[in-house]
Amino acid sequence: MLSLMVPRTEVVFYPDRITLTGVDKRGTVELSALVDDTTCIEPSPGHPIDTNTRASEYVEQVEAALADIRAEKYTKVIPSRAVSLPWRVDMPGTLLCGRQHNNPARSFCLRHGNNQATGFSPELVMSLRDVEHVLSVKEAINELDRLCSPGTVVVDDLMTVRPRGSVQHLGSTVSGALLPGKDAWDTFNILFPSITATGIPKQAALEGIGRLEKHPRELYSGAILLIEDPETWDVALVLRTVFQGREKQWIQAGAGIVAQSSPGRELTETSEKLASIAPYVFAERNQKD
Repeated sequence: MLSLMVPRTEVVFYPDRITLTGVDKRGTVELSALVDDTTCIEPSPGHPIDTNTRASEYVEQVEAALADIRAEKYTKVIPSRAVSLPWRVDMPGTLLCGRQHNNPARSFCLRHGNNQATGFSPELVMSLRDVEHVLSVKEAINELDRLCSPGTVVVDDLMTVRPRGSVQHLGSTVSGALLPGKDAWDTFNILFPSITATGIPKQAALEGIGRLEKHPRELYSGAILLIEDPETWDVALVLRTVFQGREKQWIQAGAGIVAQSSPGRELTETSEKLASIAPYVFAERNQKD
């Protein structure tokens, strides 16, 4: 599913100023007055989150994934597990606190219908202007070769350690010059869903995830797009995120499984990733325990 929205009013926060842009002068002026009068309210911390719930189920997922790899169904897959939260989440408070303790590639806080998400993305799917294991980098090169002029695809950095809060994130950047006639939509169609959240080959890994995971991922491992014009795209991968629907709220994380993977170690990796956001999830005020 793809949902695109054009904001009526845009508020941009800089270190030394706030700018507002809107299509309606009166509404923009009213919002400006609201921003001027706003006072900061200390968020209400949530209860400690046990990130090791349902651990045995995830170990079984990894064991099943390893069996698929031995059967040569795919070479890498990223199964995930969700941890439910028993209380409603204060999304703006979570963004405020989490952003103070994380240094993500991108952060976001959104509401779409009854669905909300606040996240601290460790990586981009793509950035168009004027990815963990070497296997993923090789596959990214293969994907860009389908889009870019011959000889222009390069690895700008390989396996760089990028601190992301309490987690050390291993990332790489692959770039290239698009072929004539190719645009951002062609690029997004090839690169999404991200191989760093699915696996290799991508389609086989997606089918494997469908078998391994009991519930749809919804927005998890999806993407948040910021499109300023046809030549300026920014696409953040939805990881390290807390989700909230009408009746449930949860956090979710996965780990990359290859032939040499250990189920116990991959479980620990998901717990480490969940721990990078769990301490900063704040509860809505005035709710019963």
